Amino acid sequence: MWGSFDNKTLVGIAGFVRQTLIETRHRDHVWGVYVRPEHQGKGVATRMMEALITWVKALPGLEIITFTVVSENRPAKALYKKLGFQKYGTYPRSMQV
Repeated sequence: MWGSFDNKTLVGIAGFVRQTLIETRHRDHVWGVYVRPEHQGKGVATRMMEALITWVKALPGLEIITFTVVSENRPAKALYKKLGFQKYGTYPRSMQV
């Protein structure tokens, strides 16, 4: 779990999970990216994800970083595109609220 702080206040988080199976260990997953509303639009998510990606890329055997994003979440999609990620598919009905 990664965190972004404003002084001592946690303002953003991002989770990362390393796959354990030998067959899937080459692709790891980012999950739960969130920035408090009052800190959104200030580059918090960008800086946090850049740091996480730098750390993750140094892991041995890693070839692919995956994540999921709700299709209506335009700010998140723009962030991931800016960071160099590419869409590789959709997962219809993957979330139910």
